Amino acid sequence: QLDGIEILLCETVFPEDCDAEVQASTEVMAESLGEIAEAHRNNRDGTVIKAEAWAVNGALFKAHPDEIDPIGAWVEAGRDIAAADYYHALRARADVQRRVAERLGPKTAILCPTTPTPAMPLSSLSEGVPLRGGYSRNTGIGNYLNLSAISLPAGVHSSGLPMGAMIAARPFEDALTMRIALELEALAGRIDTPDLEWIDRAERT
Repeated sequence: QLDGIEILLCETVFPEDCDAEVQASTEVMAESLGEIAEAHRNNRDGTVIKAEAWAVNGALFKAHPDEIDPIGAWVEAGRDIAAADYYHALRARADVQRRVAERLGPKTAILCPTTPTPAMPLSSLSEGVPLRGGYSRNTGIGNYLNLSAISLPAGVHSSGLPMGAMIAARPFEDALTMRIALELEALAGRIDTPDLEWIDRAERT
């Protein structure tokens, strides 16, 4: 039961540029949060993630410069971020995290598409299509805000690729997100799944 629980369909950033079928699948399973747009702008700047990625992986970059995947080259930009800029970025993130936590409350969650488009086929990865940017935008905002989030299957796109719906609540509200996820799964009934017969065919060849 979801008595007393409020689920918001965020209309600021999460649904922007979403594939129409992806957005519709989320709405079938389910106020605008201005702080989400602010978090998106701050996160897109990349100061925090670049500085922290370089702090964690900088030694590997220095030791193996010829083995770095071009898609991960953005990490190197963190080497030149000033401590003052990183500090101010952390302050800005803490402020928007606090305001989002206050807006959501202990019994409120956001429902949005996990990604703006259906799942990317493996062929896209082999062609070097970057994962950062638009594709990981919604989950990236969740990371930036330290939200407790879970992704649920939300049907199959007309292309045959799966779609997902993300439930996000305040930090450490894992029990709430799991409770909502279980109820939505039960209410939605059987969700269509992609055709995976190609796996059996590949194993037989």
